[in-house]
Amino acid sequence: MNILEFYPKLLEKKIPLSALEITPRVFHNWKEEKVIDYYEEIESTDIGVTGKTKKRKWVLLNAFDAIWLLIVKDLRKLKVDLNTIIKLKEYIFSTNPVKDFISSFNNEEFISFMEKSATNKENIQYDYSLIDIESVLKFYDDHSNEIEKYTSNIATLFFTVLILEERPSIIISKQEDEVYFNILNKEGHIRQFGENDLFNILMTRLSNEYFINVPVIEPFIKLFKDKKLEQYCNHYELFSENEKQILEIFREDNFKEINIFKDNNENLTITTTKSIEVKNEQAIELRKILGLKQYEKAEIVYRNDKHLVINRTNKTKISPD
Repeated sequence: MNILEFYPKLLEKKIPLSALEITPRVFHNWKEEKVIDYYEEIESTDIGVTGKTKKRKWVLLNAFDAIWLLIVKDLRKLKVDLNTIIKLKEYIFSTNPVKDFISSFNNEEFISFMEKSATNKENIQYDYSLIDIESVLKFYDDHSNEIEKYTSNIATLFFTVLILEERPSIIISKQEDEVYFNILNKEGHIRQFGENDLFNILMTRLSNEYFINVPVIEPFIKLFKDKKLEQYCNHYELFSENEKQILEIFREDNFKEINIFKDNNENLTITTTKSIEVKNEQAIELRKILGLKQYEKAEIVYRNDKHLVINRTNKTKISPD
């Protein structure tokens, strides 16, 4: 499984720089320095009679590049140098040799590997015994261009945050004069290797290395909390139809109370208010909880005292057929 099966639109360029509060000057400087690999899509109608482009087109980013630039912004605030950031870009956008890896298994071995690696999250239900390795390889051949991008490390981070609902980190460490990068996912590591192994890794690093921890959840929180980015979250289908309905009810202010029942028992209750400041704070928290799927159900009490209960729906995997 990969993020393509759940969110097929992530590579569409929709997000303008202004939505991320990045100026064109800063972006083009980062582009020149190879902080981001961005290629303008020039159409025949954009070319003038002299063979040159008529005018500079608006920069629009896909979801992967948008999250990456939010990470870059945070790293620059921490004074991380561009050379390290460029190396990190190469690492998180590097693709994994998926087909070679799959081909190294026979069918029974691959099923066993997938079952062992599987999450126990209730929002993913998949019968791995139905896997046929030849069909999987054919699917990868038929979708090689998309798969290459969707099997990168940044795509893995999207999958871990949005589907597994876990909180991975990128670890930037320095040993002597070399800089190294690793992705560490606490929940996944404990699931596979145990809590003691994770503790030993962390203590070894704390004792022997300089390192920076990049909590990947942070740019996703910014993505969902920012009102300017909500329309792009909708385009990429990061909010379900039910979640869009909850947000619309909130905007229309046609309710007495909205109760969000969170999976950690720290429930959120939103009551109608005339305070613009309070309403803005409520909207930010509501978008974040819904976007990160940190809830079990929502209960809306309308002004006419009618009740609407919306249960969280599982994200459906798109069939490769």
